[in-house]
Amino acid sequence: VLVVPSRVTDEQLRSCADFRSKRRIPFLCWLSPFSASAICRSAQPLPGVTRQRCVEDELVIREIMLTNPNPDSLVIVDARPKANAMGNQVLGKGFESNELYSVRKVMFMGMENIHVIRDSFMKMRDLVNSKKDTTWFSGLEATGWMKHVQTMLRSACQIVEWVDHSAVSVLIHCSDGWDRTPQLSSLSLIMLDPMYRSIEGFWKLIEKEWINAGHNFNLRTNHTLKRGSAVHDQFSPIFLQYLDGVYQLLRQFPTAFEFREDFLIFILDALYSCRYGQFLFSCEKDIVTAAATTKTPSLWIEIVHRIPSFTNPHFAGRNRSDRHSILIPQTNMRSLQLWDGY
Repeated sequence: VLVVPSRVTDEQLRSCADFRSKRRIPFLCWLSPFSASAICRSAQPLPGVTRQRCVEDELVIREIMLTNPNPDSLVIVDARPKANAMGNQVLGKGFESNELYSVRKVMFMGMENIHVIRDSFMKMRDLVNSKKDTTWFSGLEATGWMKHVQTMLRSACQIVEWVDHSAVSVLIHCSDGWDRTPQLSSLSLIMLDPMYRSIEGFWKLIEKEWINAGHNFNLRTNHTLKRGSAVHDQFSPIFLQYLDGVYQLLRQFPTAFEFREDFLIFILDALYSCRYGQFLFSCEKDIVTAAATTKTPSLWIEIVHRIPSFTNPHFAGRNRSDRHSILIPQTNMRSLQLWDGY
């Protein structure tokens, strides 16, 4: 189910889809119970270098703005570096114009693409497997991994600031809306809503923002390669990077989560085990077509059986109506730590 503004017609949504990469229209992720500001997500628009327009796409964005009691407040969060977004214009893609969409601002967060993250991960893997202890810290910095985690967390914190403190609605996208976009939407929701810090809520968040919303698990994890084949050009540990961000939150707020680090490691092990149908495909349609949920074990059922071992004994639950439950982590490099548990 995709939640969109009620006044937008199906025909307008189809036209909007034609103007978005991979036909991924803007839809709702979360609505603030305090200010009614919304977090939405989509893929990039397709204006190209000639700055093509789509009236229906502009209308959908305007209707999202109007759902906010402060109707002139919408920030478009483009996860990419601005140079990358501008480069996509040559390919017939690009980003929104402040003037045409009448938004408060378009913000570029500077998060790198899957290829840069893959190269950083490979350097990190080589560093961990090396025996050069004397150059460990300089080697760690050279991988760029912690810098990428820092940029991701800072971007999510900025979204939380807009939604909570400024009562501004946010539309998140990257290029195709299935890598950096779910990283930011998921981390933002965890910071904003304590429901997603419970074991069940966290799994529902993965289902909602990653599995059902179409993250390319099969390509990003190399599941589709035959044994002995080289690394796929589309391989990238995007989901691992996201869970690294969650780990940083766990460290800084040890009583805010119902689960412990072991839960994150269990999910990653499940991802790379190839046992669970939810993690073998690129979208919900492929999962249903392959009847994956009936032909493979249910990861959620296995989680339920292990809940006692995942439960954080220091967990101090918060009510969703408690505004003080919002988490804003420290994102300076001294406050971040290499996830050495995985």
